This record gives sequence, C-alpha cells and structure tokens, in this order.
Amino acid sequence: LSRESESEAALDRILRISLEPIGLAGKFEAILDVLFGISWLGIEHKGSVFLANPDGDRLDMVANRFLSAELCGVCAQVPFGHCLCGRAAQTGELVFRSHLDHEHETTFDGIADHGHYCQPILANGRLLGVLNLYVAPGHEGNHEEHIFLQSVADCTAGIVERERLEEERQRLITVVEESPDFICITETRERPLYFNRKA
Repeated sequence: LSRESESEAALDRILRISLEPIGLAGKFEAILDVLFGISWLGIEHKGSVFLANPDGDRLDMVANRFLSAELCGVCAQVPFGHCLCGRAAQTGELVFRSHLDHEHETTFDGIADHGHYCQPILANGRLLGVLNLYVAPGHEGNHEEHIFLQSVADCTAGIVERERLEEERQRLITVVEESPDFICITETRERPLYFNRKA
C-alpha cells in the first residue's frame, strides 16, 4: 500500500509538471528528479530522455540528469538498433540489463559497470522517444518496476504530444498573423470571431 501510494503521488507530480511553463527539456529533467525520489524504485540518480528524430532513424538526447559531459557526448545521438536505448527504440519494448554486456555497444575509457532500464515512450504504437535510467550493477529488475515505468512512459508520451500540438498551434498562429491576406473567422450567421493583423 505504501509503494502504491508513493507511485500514485509520483505520477500525479509528473502530470502537474506537464502544465509548467518550463519547456520540454525542463519537464523531462523534472520527471527524472521525481523518479529519483521514489524510495522503492531501484534506480540510481542518473538518467536521460531521448526523442526520436523526425526521420525516425535515431534518438536525440534532449535532457539528462547527472551524466558526465563525456557520456552526453557519446550518447548525444543513438541510431535505432544501436546499444540498449537504440534496441528499445527499434523494438518498442522495455530493455533491461543488470550489467554491461556485449549489447551495451557505447563505451569509453574508464566506464564503470552498471545496468539500465531503457523504456520506450509510445503514443498509439508510434515511438516518441526513450526513457533511460541507470541501475546499480547486479540490480534485479522486477515486474512492479516494469509496470510503474510503463505508466511513467505513458504520462511522458502525453506531455510530448501536448507540447508538439502547442508548437504546431503557435506555428499556425504565426502564419495566420503574418499573412499579407485578409483573414477573418466568422460564425454561420456571419458574426466575426477573429481577424488577423492584416484584416
């Protein structure tokens, strides 16, 4: 019951983050901080969020917490199918590893043993990105963690979709407002509801 209550409180905070005017990267960083504060979730205080690029062939890191500059450099862009995050993107399924292994293809000198949760962020079966969380070496993943991370990914997908819709709305407003044409929106009885700047 305590875990369930803590999980619900965390998901509620994530939904509240979606309303804050801090940009998508800021929202992702805030979500990571919420996850780091969950007492029963076996993750370290390190993680990142990737978004799929428009061509749908790679992930771009858009936010991270407590990753080294070197790691951010080598993981700035991850092709689909490459390393653990790329596999999660390619398959659309959670990838969990408790240790570094041959599938952890991204490496650098001095890298320490660790594990990962790489949780795809999906909307209607379409990949939006990947949530990448670090775990201590030897951590045993469990069904409860998997289910919770899926819920987090679902909330995050809603945030991404909402942000993109808002960006599109702002683009359309700019196009209409800057148009050299007279644009007016009226009701069926011809009462005007909106005039652009030119009108």
